[in-house]
Formats: sequence, C-alpha cells, structure tokens
Amino acid sequence: LLASWLSEQYDVEEPSEDRLQGTFDLAIFDQESFRRIDPDRLRDRKQAEAPVALPCLLVASSASIQHSEAVWQLVDDVIVAPIDQPVLKARLESLLETRSLSLALAEKNQRLDEFASIVAHDLRNPLTAARGHTKIARETRDEASFEIAINSLDRMEAIINDVLELSRQGTDINDPESTDLAVLARDAWESVEAPDATFRC
Repeated sequence: LLASWLSEQYDVEEPSEDRLQGTFDLAIFDQESFRRIDPDRLRDRKQAEAPVALPCLLVASSASIQHSEAVWQLVDDVIVAPIDQPVLKARLESLLETRSLSLALAEKNQRLDEFASIVAHDLRNPLTAARGHTKIARETRDEASFEIAINSLDRMEAIINDVLELSRQGTDINDPESTDLAVLARDAWESVEAPDATFRC
C-alpha cells in the first residue's frame, strides 16, 4: 500500500541488496526488508555517498525498535505504522530535502575547490616571476628586473581585487567588457619565467 501511494508522486523501486548499488535519493524499509539487508553493505553505501546525505527511512510496526542503537546507526528516521498520509508526506519531504540540500552543497563545494585551484594557479605565475626577478635585481641592480617584479606584484593585486569583486557579486557576471586578447597574452607572458621560449602574437 505504501509503495502504491508513493508511486503516485515518486519513482519507486522494490528494495534489494542489488538496489543498494544503484542510484536513489531515499531508501524506505519495512521491518522485514530491513532485516534482510546486510547492514555492512548499507553502511558502506551511505559512506560512499558522503558528504552527500543518503537518507534511509524505516517503517516499523512496533515502537520498541526506535530504542535500538543499531537501527539508528543505519537509518535517519523511523515511522511507526499506522501513520496518516500528511504526516508521512511531511517526513518524506524532509528527508528528500536533506538529500537535495546536501547534493547542492557538495556541488557548490566542488565548484569552490575548482575556483580556488584556478586562483592559486593564476597567482603562482606572477609570484614566481616576482621572486625570480627580485633575486636578479638584488644581484645585478638591473632596473628591468625591478620593473618586471613590480608588474608581477601589480598583476597579483589585480587578481586579488577581481576575486574579491566576484565574491561580493556572487556567481553571475553582470557587467562584462571586451578584452584585447593580444594585450592580455602579452601581459601574461611578462609574468612567466621561460627564458628558452619565444612569444609570438
């Protein structure tokens, strides 16, 4: 009856050991199917999703099962039957929202990690150039090396300011402007340490 009612709003599949390896957003067990599930496999499946939440709901016929510590190590909510449909719907939606929010957070964290890697890479090139030319300038008093080091530091400051501006505005770029790629490439080349390479534009 529960599966029949849920199928009106959700894609429902019968639980089994094999299903644990598939893709799903919420696992619902009655007491009989919960006893048949290998707890280690269920625990491993939930851990494999971490940090994304993979909620599990147990529909029990007895309230006493709620006092089992072993049960709460595997499930996120326990419902004692019978239960009104509005209450069941609210509990299901709460678990599904937890899943949805954790997926969104994981995706956001992944994008943040990728963004941090890009920023670190963009800062590393001018930093390397500034260090190298500062060392040369100390040893030779070469004005050109001083100038390149200063330009590299200015480039780092510009990157930091751009990142701060982007973080304040969020992910949307609302005021794009055209860029001369030749000038951009030339500026980037000046911050790269590659004495044996040739730049052509």
